[in-house]
Amino acid sequence: MKYKVKWIEDHMSITRNMIRRYEKKGVILRNEKGKDREFDEDDLIQLWNIRVMVSLGFSLDDVKEVLCGSNLREVSEKRLRALNEKCRDLQGKINFLNVVKTTGEMPSCFKVSANNFEEIYNLGLIQYVSPFERAKDIWVLMDMLQLLEKLCNTSDKKIMDELYEWFGIGNDREIFVQVFETYLLCDERFEEIFGKEKCCELSALIATYGK
Repeated sequence: MKYKVKWIEDHMSITRNMIRRYEKKGVILRNEKGKDREFDEDDLIQLWNIRVMVSLGFSLDDVKEVLCGSNLREVSEKRLRALNEKCRDLQGKINFLNVVKTTGEMPSCFKVSANNFEEIYNLGLIQYVSPFERAKDIWVLMDMLQLLEKLCNTSDKKIMDELYEWFGIGNDREIFVQVFETYLLCDERFEEIFGKEKCCELSALIATYGK
């Protein structure tokens, strides 16, 4: 069975202009016959795959690579890394703006050790991101939780020094205290691990750090 461009526009949301662009980029073969093009079922599968990849943010060059035999898994992993990076950036901005909405003011650039706009801005984002998101992998996260567990049991200032060293952003104790004091009380993941009472104790203990 053959399908005309009009059918593809109506049923696959792929327009005539999109098909021309795919041809121009070499993603599909050009229509050399000079008349209304027709597609078979294999063509439809190819067009569908192209449409899905483009909707996921792949460039047509990436799509062409895959169709020419590149490893789909590797290309997908590359795109996934880029999307995760965007997701982290967007979540940071959401957290930042939620705090600005609540407080009605911007974080002060004079309260962090930074030398340029990007550094100050990123430190401002970090200030409002839970330590769970600060941990880069499961091992780092486990280190942080083990330090908090020790702090639960001993209230030893040396452990807070270790925790501060783990935090290690901007060399600013005020940010360190704000982040942990706040998220120990509002991030439910801490409560699930330590219990509400211990989270309150830890938050109060960290609030005294550096005083």
